[in-house]
Amino acid sequence: MNWEHEIKSIKCPCGEGTIEKDTKSDDWGRYEESEPYIKCPKCNDKYKLITISYSSPFSWKGGNTAHFLVDKNIDLPVKYNNKYPRIDKYELQKTDFSHYLIVEYRLPDLIFCQNELNQKTSVASLKGLASKIAKDRKKYVGSAKINDIRSDVTIAVEEYNQFIVNREQLDEQEKLDKKAREEWEDKVRKNAILLDI
Repeated sequence: MNWEHEIKSIKCPCGEGTIEKDTKSDDWGRYEESEPYIKCPKCNDKYKLITISYSSPFSWKGGNTAHFLVDKNIDLPVKYNNKYPRIDKYELQKTDFSHYLIVEYRLPDLIFCQNELNQKTSVASLKGLASKIAKDRKKYVGSAKINDIRSDVTIAVEEYNQFIVNREQLDEQEKLDKKAREEWEDKVRKNAILLDI
């Protein structure tokens, strides 16, 4: 199982140097590649490298990567609109489970779960989302008693719209971030040189 190394190389825009990328592969079909690098002092002073990765919605297809040269004088920041505060939901899992539910789940799902919890008397009889919440509570808090889960979900439903941010707002923020990223990628494509490397 030996790794085979290869350096891919193309001419730089000025023609006096190259842009190179190291790749390696093995007998098992594994493949790794480094970020490209500019081996030309003139182009290195003038350009910066930008890499954009695209992933397929089908996990078995993987994704692909495009490399671009952008003039260093062109300012191309991603302009995110942070409409809602960022929150560390992993910290909330351990410290404030009811508020973790607010940032993890949509209100209709929590109401549905609350209705199921009000009809059940044991954790073992829970199904679907209620069962998942019970498992998460056991994992992060250390206990999963039906009354505690019921209380957490009730607090989450009651405080959903008053909490600093909720799942529906985070979903909206993710859409805004995705749109900002797509606009940035379009600007890069319009103002850059696509590298065939």
